[in-house]
Amino acid sequence: MTAKEIMQKAGVMRRRSREYCSNAYFPIPQLEEFLQKETVQIIATEDLILLIEDASDLYRLYFFAEQYLSLMKIQQFLPRTSKPVILDIVGKDLRTQDLANEIKKAGFTQYSEFVRMICTEPTLPSEKNTERVEFANISDVLNINKLLRKTFDPLFSHLPDIAELETAINNKEITLIREGSKLAGFAFFEKISAKQKILRFFAVEEKFKGQNIGGALLRHQFCSSFPGTVYILWVGTYNNAQFLYKKFNFHYDGLKDYILKYGGN
Repeated sequence: MTAKEIMQKAGVMRRRSREYCSNAYFPIPQLEEFLQKETVQIIATEDLILLIEDASDLYRLYFFAEQYLSLMKIQQFLPRTSKPVILDIVGKDLRTQDLANEIKKAGFTQYSEFVRMICTEPTLPSEKNTERVEFANISDVLNINKLLRKTFDPLFSHLPDIAELETAINNKEITLIREGSKLAGFAFFEKISAKQKILRFFAVEEKFKGQNIGGALLRHQFCSSFPGTVYILWVGTYNNAQFLYKKFNFHYDGLKDYILKYGGN
């Protein structure tokens, strides 16, 4: 199926049922790019479309379902593997939580929950020494990747691969601090538009914590961006970091991400 055919079929299902639901929010150009991956499998029935991506150590699942009952078919189409299958349900209203609960009836369990925070006028961290902050270069990519995978759970973090990190470095989206020849910490702010950035990843090596590495990285970012820049980040509800970001004037905007898991160890 092409991206256009998928969206046409999804439109038919939407018109047939008020219970139509999906966790695939792709514009057609993005969906076309996604479908070009050799790791993506498409499964379609009369009332269900599944896009299953083999993402190395896990599978990611996107669906278009005519009604909640259609979701009960998902299990029979999942790969028979020890790797977990992960899907995200994102939204603001109660229907989003209802959909997450329906997915659980299909054998999934809730693995984590994230909330989105935004900021338009950041409060600057107290750390003023930003001279040690520098842009990452290509030779840093392996060390950044190592710290990423040591810090973040791949089941909910959508970790970038080496190529994506190299693109971010070339776009000057990753800043870092070194201690001697060692990577002490880094911040990855992806540019969404001229005045909108999303904090994708922010990590400090354990042995360098307590040395104001994070404060310097954030202050550098806030001071070097255009005035009026909107900052966005997702943070796990399990994570005390959300209270830290509140100190920098981030606030919740109501959007939640329910991360559900099927199978795996």
